[in-house]
Amino acid sequence: MMKLSFLVLVIIYISQNVLTEHSTRLSRDIEDFVNLLDLAQITRLTNSYYLNDNDFQSMLEYLQSIEFSAVWNGFFNLTMIREVGLYLSHEGVPFYDYVDLVANFIGQPPLNRRVVQHLQKTKYRGVKTYVEEMFAVLPWREWHRLYDIKQANSVPFRALVNKLRRINYVELKQFYEDSKDFRSFVQILRSYGLDVDSFSQYLRKYLPWDHTGKTAGRFEIERNV
Repeated sequence: MMKLSFLVLVIIYISQNVLTEHSTRLSRDIEDFVNLLDLAQITRLTNSYYLNDNDFQSMLEYLQSIEFSAVWNGFFNLTMIREVGLYLSHEGVPFYDYVDLVANFIGQPPLNRRVVQHLQKTKYRGVKTYVEEMFAVLPWREWHRLYDIKQANSVPFRALVNKLRRINYVELKQFYEDSKDFRSFVQILRSYGLDVDSFSQYLRKYLPWDHTGKTAGRFEIERNV
């Protein structure tokens, strides 16, 4: 089995080694959100599941599969994702460094085709419980408060928000409808007990697209595929 570094160490690596190499205002805005994470608690939680939980281990094995590679590559080949990646890169935010570190965590080839150092190894009561516990330790209120502050005071952050609001989410919906592997991925998430439909509620509440419904083609996942 591939050498797995747990995702929290990826976050630590990014915050300590990647963001600090890019000193633009927008990268510092994003680093402020990362700094609100309780990394020690997230590390303990992820380690526990990685070392002890069969569902968690099984899900990681699926993420290394050829089937998931089709979902991974298809998603990052979408025009809407490439445009955001280019925008963030031009603004000094190392978007593809983030993605490549996650790629190494789940066993997918890096988009930048660069070798990223693996960190260390690390699995407890199922994927559903892990996600619930992870969501419980994320600083949602602090992120929401910081988001409002950044919206009011940071021109680069407002520009990023406007960019995200203009994303063509119809393309993502079309990818879901056209990709058997993507639909299979959604069903696998459901098979682990994850409430996929509730994720969109979290996203609408905390992520900065147009909450009024004016954004064209909001992505909805059908239950029957």
